[in-house]
Amino acid sequence: MVTLITERLTLRPFVSSDAFALETIFMDVDVMRYSDGVKSKQEIIEWVMDLIENQYPKNVGFLAMIRTADQVFLGYCGLTMISLEDGRPVIELGYRLAHKFWGQGYATEAARSMLDHATNVLRIDRIVSLIDPSNDHSIRVAKKIGMRPRAEIMMPGYDHPDILFSIEKTDGV
Repeated sequence: MVTLITERLTLRPFVSSDAFALETIFMDVDVMRYSDGVKSKQEIIEWVMDLIENQYPKNVGFLAMIRTADQVFLGYCGLTMISLEDGRPVIELGYRLAHKFWGQGYATEAARSMLDHATNVLRIDRIVSLIDPSNDHSIRVAKKIGMRPRAEIMMPGYDHPDILFSIEKTDGV
């Protein structure tokens, strides 16, 4: 897996010892309210191990978001393969930060770097983000990096549709 460097961030592959730092994200009700809820310590360890063992060998997965100046763990950002409701596989850009780092531009900076890598290095023509319609923070990040709302998508197990944002080669990426 790649390591990306931005003005303030280092985006690097997770290692097993990062599971503890992820507790500030996965065990926070506010952070997890737009996903499938808080996770236990064991689920967090399994999430990290899945990245390392199953996703990284396929050249996808989330990267740990580290503030370069002081090596503080902020969250994660990355690309994953998902299937839409019609079964089509697509590459999704996702990001999540610990609550105390919201509103400081870190998610936008990380997502922009990941998008640049995906389009210019990996040559991916279409990247999506599925975002809960009430998640104003994530919607702002998606729009700032040039993604556009395209459709509403009902994912399995959800009780309401998410907004499918995407950026595509035809958008001038």
